[in-house]
Amino acid sequence: MQVRLPMVAVSLAVMLGSAGCSQDILTSVSYKTEEFIQNTRPKVDILWVVDNSNSMAANQAGIGQSFEAFINNLVTTQVDYHIGVVSSDITDAGRLHSGVSGEVYITPNTIMAQNAFLENVQVGINGSAVERSFESAALALGVGIGQWEPGQEPNQPNVGFM
Repeated sequence: MQVRLPMVAVSLAVMLGSAGCSQDILTSVSYKTEEFIQNTRPKVDILWVVDNSNSMAANQAGIGQSFEAFINNLVTTQVDYHIGVVSSDITDAGRLHSGVSGEVYITPNTIMAQNAFLENVQVGINGSAVERSFESAALALGVGIGQWEPGQEPNQPNVGFM
């Protein structure tokens, strides 16, 4: 039996060696590159939740004054944006705030966007002392507190924002 084992190993090596020496002809494979350009601009919906408690008047004005740098970045990158503002007070039920301009949310088409944002960000200072920012954001996005499940369509209290 010891004589047969080397013979089997040699036979196996010859078999494997001859399989690797095939006469296949190599040919070059042609390839084609396809390129497409997507003409749609990236989209983003931005929701600002602004504290409307008694101590926040100066901070609201500061947010409004800083808006120019913020909006310039969006304009430079050519993003299609919607910008909305809600207060941290859930008694507002997530309703987007608008000022005299009547612009509930700001888009690239909003005339005098900075002025509209300055108005919208002034949500007042008579809100609840108990800030509930995350609940306000959820309500603004149409998600009832404790009611939404993944895969379920949210309500739309601020139609057109998202």
